[in-house]
Amino acid sequence: MSITGKKWAHHIDMPFKTRELKIIIGWKEKVFWPDEARVLKKLRRALQKADGLRLSRVQIQIIHGWAEEQLGALRRRRSGQWRRNGDTGEIAPGSGTVTRIEKDVGKAI
Repeated sequence: MSITGKKWAHHIDMPFKTRELKIIIGWKEKVFWPDEARVLKKLRRALQKADGLRLSRVQIQIIHGWAEEQLGALRRRRSGQWRRNGDTGEIAPGSGTVTRIEKDVGKAI
């Protein structure tokens, strides 16, 4: 963990690959909260610049929540409980990427 700016401004470098950034961005087409919009903006910027990604603890928790939503949707689909309702966060069955992203984000929290 590295500290930037003032004492209370903790930021963590997240080593996401290009593919993982695209997957995470694909999870949220519409955002409700301004914090979510800021996270998406940072993710898109990191994807365009192929630069490092620095996130605050709150921003990491937002992505962790998105990963949990996606895992829940994937589990419902695999167990036969999945209903098509316009959900756009498609994940290929058998993909371990979501689980790995959730583990990486969980470690950072």
